[in-house]
Amino acid sequence: ERLHDDVLEIFDSVFIHCGGDESPRTRWQACEKCQKRIKDEGLKNEDQLQSWFTQHFASYLEKKGRRLMGWDEILDGDLPFPDSTVVMAYRGVETLNKAASQGLDVVMGPSTNLYLDYCQFPAPESYEYFGGIVTSYMVYSYEPTKGAEEDLQHHILGVQGNMWTEYVWERSDLQYKIFPRSLS
Repeated sequence: ERLHDDVLEIFDSVFIHCGGDESPRTRWQACEKCQKRIKDEGLKNEDQLQSWFTQHFASYLEKKGRRLMGWDEILDGDLPFPDSTVVMAYRGVETLNKAASQGLDVVMGPSTNLYLDYCQFPAPESYEYFGGIVTSYMVYSYEPTKGAEEDLQHHILGVQGNMWTEYVWERSDLQYKIFPRSLS
């Protein structure tokens, strides 16, 4: 527990982001220790192992007056989380409805509208990009409650524009890619 407390001393935010995406679950299938933990905890599969692990830290953080945040993959194991858990929904409104129906708050950051590392224009240019196209119009017109069940909309804490930097080589790359879309 002392190691975990060190992290809380460094970061004084109420929210502590644990990630939760890109966890190598296929590797866990071949890992004896992971398989033992799945068996010992009565879990069904590697998705539940991820949820079990995330639950542990969500509960720990809640006891410390903090809130765990994780990408929407943390929901894949279908295990319950403390109400203080916040889900970062990049896969869209389906994640919002799933998380909020469990009483969890959500920050909307769907790749379809708020991934600023996607190309801004459907035209050739000299910059490299990770994904598809997200125009300024798509960012500015994004409505986080659209498609959300009305009684769950109060669980939306806000939105986040994501800028993954796998294809950012210089500061000018970053500035070109996030402006003007990040000004909304």
